[in-house]
Amino acid sequence: ETVAVWNMKSPTDITLRMTLKGHGGWVMAVDLSETTIISGSADETIKVWDTFTGELVRTLCGHRDGVYCLQLQLSHLISGSDDKTLRIWNTNTGECVRVLHGHDSSVICVAVDNRRILSGSIDGTIKVWDLAAALDAGSSNDTPCIATLKEHTGSIWAVQCDNFQVISGSEDGTLVKHDFLDPKPPFLRT
Repeated sequence: ETVAVWNMKSPTDITLRMTLKGHGGWVMAVDLSETTIISGSADETIKVWDTFTGELVRTLCGHRDGVYCLQLQLSHLISGSDDKTLRIWNTNTGECVRVLHGHDSSVICVAVDNRRILSGSIDGTIKVWDLAAALDAGSSNDTPCIATLKEHTGSIWAVQCDNFQVISGSEDGTLVKHDFLDPKPPFLRT
């Protein structure tokens, strides 16, 4: 239910700077920028905190179940939840600008590069979403999912990406590399 903020003056000199309190359930995800700390919780909320003062700036409500993952992308936040959705939030206003549907189970991990959002799920898939289309509120594309990656035989628990590749980790005990430059499987179009 809390977020601990640490001062790390050196690898051996680490002290507790402050504790952020306000969630009504386990804190399951955190991310930060120079000015903001973001926390997601089993209480279905996301809290935005001031990095310097620890003051609660706003609470983001919209998920219908616990928030498992978060990633800041400039002035936007992408969150994934046990409610099977991703939400894209404007961190300046607290407005939810888009809800992404497509997974059949909980969204456990998320990664973002300059062009894509990737989400990993208990359903064993990684969804690849077009970032620009997802951020375009006027877009008629209800689901800007451009690909589904299904190489693992178990739930996806970790995903990272850059502009060229995705690395995913699963409960099946494997790591898989998906190459965006090679459109052959396992990079499968939806």
